[in-house]
Amino acid sequence: ALVGAGWICSGEAGGALGVGAGVDGCGGFAGWGEDARAGVSQMSVLVHPSGAVGFGRAVLESMALGLTVIASAVGGLREAIRDGDNGFLVQPGNVDELADRLRQVLRDPALRRRIGCSARATVEADFLIEDKIAALSEEWASVVTRSRVPDAVGT
Repeated sequence: ALVGAGWICSGEAGGALGVGAGVDGCGGFAGWGEDARAGVSQMSVLVHPSGAVGFGRAVLESMALGLTVIASAVGGLREAIRDGDNGFLVQPGNVDELADRLRQVLRDPALRRRIGCSARATVEADFLIEDKIAALSEEWASVVTRSRVPDAVGT
């Protein structure tokens, strides 16, 4: 089943990605859910077909869990995802490209594992908050040190 709401669950997108997608076990849409942890624990792929996004926290969280991500090539997602290495990028609104990529990754467990491992490694190397806090703290300490002016006595 696919979980979600909005345009992807209806019309052309729904037909392309749902029952007609030609993917075993994809029997329809489960709709919107309140318990994100329960849903994520059952996922093998995160599809994030946004037309516009600043950065995409859900994408990074999914990558950190080792999921394969298929996302629109918009905003900060273009920085986080290296197409074919740690996830897949598709053109916004291109339903056929999205459906083709989804079929590809659902039919190839080895590809999902490889992409998921690379996704997790990317988050660990480039996006851990602790690393960002440490780097920012070092930068501020450097700025403070450089900006100190000796007092009038010359000490």
